[in-house]
Formats: sequence, C-alpha cells, structure tokens
Amino acid sequence: MTYRVVCIEDDAEMIDLLRLLLTREGYEYVGARGGVRGLQAVHDSKPDIVLLDLMMSDMDGWTVYETLKRTPETSHIPIIIVTAAAQTDEKLMEMRVSKADQYIVKPFGASLLMELMRRILSQA
Repeated sequence: MTYRVVCIEDDAEMIDLLRLLLTREGYEYVGARGGVRGLQAVHDSKPDIVLLDLMMSDMDGWTVYETLKRTPETSHIPIIIVTAAAQTDEKLMEMRVSKADQYIVKPFGASLLMELMRRILSQA
C-alpha cells in the first residue's frame, strides 16, 4: 500500500527536502506552502498522514491543526507537528501526554521521521 502524505510548511526548502525524502521512501507526497493552501491540499488529496509546521506566516499551525481535528472528514488523519519550537511549549507537552498526535523538532534525522511515520501509520 502506498501512503499519501501532505506536508504543510512555509519553508519551500523544507517542502522540497521532505518531497525528496518521502518519495524516495515510496510515499505519495503533496507539499503545501502555508496553512491556507495546506487545508485545501488535505481536503483535495485525502492524505493518510499530515506533517504540519507550527510557525507559518499566513495561518498559525495550531489553527490548521484545530481545523483539521474538528472537521469530520479530516479528524481521523494523524498529524505530526514538525517544528523548531521548544519542547516545553504547553500544547506540545499536552500532545505528548495525551498521545493524540506526535511531534518532531527541527532539525531532525530522516531515520527518526521515517520511524515515527511508520509507527503512526501501522496503528491507523
């Protein structure tokens, strides 16, 4: 089975880097620059998992996250927060405790991201 990933990120270089990494690993990949485009990409492509940056200029990543989780068509999609924010951020700590979704802090190794994605997708 081929899994579809949507990456919502405002850094074009990170979008391209993740595209290279994930397509090499056999994933279908859709990169969306910014939260508004990201929400549309999730709606259009119905991904199996979303990689979501928190710090974006057009729409805060938490707004994107909350929109996806409260929308019935997208609420089941696992989201990995990809952020440079400190691990002590209150919401990241809440996520860590609840195990609802996962996060990874930039910079991260490709093997760590792949392992995290495989674990989440195997549970879905």
